[in-house]
Amino acid sequence: MKKSLFVLLFIVGTVLSSLAYSTVYLKNGSIIKGDILEYTPEQNISLKTADGSVWVFNASEIIRIQNNNSTENTSTATTAPSRFTAPTGYRGFVDVMLLNLSWQNGFAFNITTSHGYQFNHYAYLGAGIGIDLSYTADKECVIPIFAEFRGNVGKNQLQFTYGARLGAAFGTGLISYYDPIDDIYVSDYQSGAGLYTCASVGLRIAYSPNFAVNLSPEISLTLGSFSNFSTGFRLGFEF
Repeated sequence: MKKSLFVLLFIVGTVLSSLAYSTVYLKNGSIIKGDILEYTPEQNISLKTADGSVWVFNASEIIRIQNNNSTENTSTATTAPSRFTAPTGYRGFVDVMLLNLSWQNGFAFNITTSHGYQFNHYAYLGAGIGIDLSYTADKECVIPIFAEFRGNVGKNQLQFTYGARLGAAFGTGLISYYDPIDDIYVSDYQSGAGLYTCASVGLRIAYSPNFAVNLSPEISLTLGSFSNFSTGFRLGFEF
């Protein structure tokens, strides 16, 4: 009799315990049940399953979370963050200036890359490097090294994006000048460095939590050996 009562209590306890579990539905098709240890909206969730294992899932992996209430025998669903928001964690960017008008050197080609940490959808901080090549006879080449801040506004596929950079620019250019002593024009390579700043605002087209395309007008200013002011249109990819 005691043994039967023990078995009955064990079964009831197991059923009640399973009802108290939460169910996490993942984009890869997996369904995980367990106790929620910690849940940070738009970031991650940690779950403890019946066998004692602890699982941590990023918000970008989750379709929805279902919480089971054993007392009312009802269930409520918690919608996961939009799949168009940038998830917390590592973030990388590659940007190409399609149209870059330099007030000092005419048209130029510019490509940069930045890598860092996405704190949330609204704030990214990282560091980057690039190369700027002018199309003029001076054959100027400038390499900016910078810290970068970025952010986004909106949770639909089409969003606003903004950013700023601050750092240093190192360059080499073929400079031509007139030598009055020999009465000739001389060309010589010169190197130098200066301050580099940049600001942009535009549109972000998100295709998944980990991939988006940015279309942004940009203004940049370089002070020092290769002082210059330029404007352009940036095509960027983030991953």
